[in-house]
Amino acid sequence: MKRFLVLWSSLMFTTASYADTETINWYVDGNTYTQTTCQTGGDVILPTPPTKRGYVFKGWHENYIPVEYLESSGTQYIDTDFIPQIGTKLQIRVTLLSGCTTTSSSQNFAGTTARGALTYFAPLARSVGASQCYYYFNSYNATSICDINDTITASIEIGATGATIQQNNETKNTINNYTKSGVFEPALSIYLFAGHVTSGQGVAEKACARMYYAKIWDNGVLVHDFVPVLDSSKRPAMYDKVERKFYYNIGTGDFSAGPAIY
Repeated sequence: MKRFLVLWSSLMFTTASYADTETINWYVDGNTYTQTTCQTGGDVILPTPPTKRGYVFKGWHENYIPVEYLESSGTQYIDTDFIPQIGTKLQIRVTLLSGCTTTSSSQNFAGTTARGALTYFAPLARSVGASQCYYYFNSYNATSICDINDTITASIEIGATGATIQQNNETKNTINNYTKSGVFEPALSIYLFAGHVTSGQGVAEKACARMYYAKIWDNGVLVHDFVPVLDSSKRPAMYDKVERKFYYNIGTGDFSAGPAIY
């Protein structure tokens, strides 16, 4: 079942399959707006855009409410199910927060640790109590000018012999060699809001932060485009616009959601 909503309100659609056609019910503010049909697996024909006095129609969305960010208190994190490799690029927009409940020595965003393969991939991290963040790749630390409560866009792109790190579209460091194993040998999937490790319970260095989006490319192809949302049950999640799939917290407690984007 699919639902779509308009950005000013809870407008959505649902589909019901019958043989080789689907009936689509479109809703505005919880009430039926119109119905259309399409071939199963075919293109959806959009209805005439609705109008509402004082509001601007911005488009249809699936069964979720976009929010500005998800905020972790230090115990929530998400598994992207994606293992980084040569040609991977990750980009995240985040705000690091103070007062995190984690007791770890550092806090990572989309960090991947595979100690058996001597690979450590942490695009953004900070020591607990420190006023600045840093980037960590294998045994290489790249100091950043990021301060606590700054909102920044950070990215790291993994090449055949090294990695390029950017902050707010400015190149911060170019790492020209892999200083531990000599090669990049990932073994674990990327976590959002935490590091994914081979020891203990499989998670470490959980973050206290707000995340506005996260994107992952595989050799130039966008494979994940995560945006923060509330699902139909008002449960916070990251929604992947590529896979059209919700990714939920696998830690304890639950994310706090920022204001809805209408």
